[in-house]
Amino acid sequence: MEAIIALIDQYAAVDHAARTRRAQAANAEAGFFNGGVAPFGYRSVDAAMGAKRRKKLEIQADEAQLVRYIFGLATSGTVRTLSALLISLRC
Repeated sequence: MEAIIALIDQYAAVDHAARTRRAQAANAEAGFFNGGVAPFGYRSVDAAMGAKRRKKLEIQADEAQLVRYIFGLATSGTVRTLSALLISLRC
């Protein structure tokens, strides 16, 4: 009997994980942020999706300027390593 209950629990856990992944993928496809800490250069803001409240990412201008500078260094080939980037940024 315990084996049957364990199988049912396992099936429920796998099903729940699959539904969660589908919901997160649909959320991202609709342009919403799935949560956690917002990446550097962005902030999380409230957005409406029908009756539900969701989060979207919004660019933070002051941080975005630094991100653009770092990517510019990386794409130009000026900086090839993290240590060279830190030296360039004077950290």
